[in-house]
Amino acid sequence: MIRSFLEPVRTFSGPEGRWLLLGKGPSFARLADCDPGGRRICTLNHVIERQPADLAHIADLDVVEHCGEAILRNARFLVMPWRPHGADFNASLVTLETLAADHPVLGPLAAEGRLLCYNLSTGRGLPPHPEAPWIEADLFSGAVVADLLVQAGARELR
Repeated sequence: MIRSFLEPVRTFSGPEGRWLLLGKGPSFARLADCDPGGRRICTLNHVIERQPADLAHIADLDVVEHCGEAILRNARFLVMPWRPHGADFNASLVTLETLAADHPVLGPLAAEGRLLCYNLSTGRGLPPHPEAPWIEADLFSGAVVADLLVQAGARELR
């Protein structure tokens, strides 16, 4: 079974809960000017292709298709909505667990315990993952990830 992100992220986040979030825009462009300073790294979407990370967040299945090899190579954990977004950016009727059963990227991650989930509000009205919390959707995935990390005990987000 695919686990909720909460406990694994709490465990490896540590008591300091210091995180560096990297998106495709200005945050990644400024990485060279920033000392991660013991912070855990979380990437958003395609950034996992260019930066190894403790946690990669991807909500859309097409990004997994595009970045598959990099996810397997660079992500300690991948976190996705229990009902990932399809090409139409709507929540899938199919769960992450069902998708992982025969998926070339999600399957190995699930088998290794590296695929984590949460319930995203775009999937309201569909059966949720029973142990995962709900996160409200936002137009910017950075806000979703910030909420995820705070729920998992993050104390500092940069």
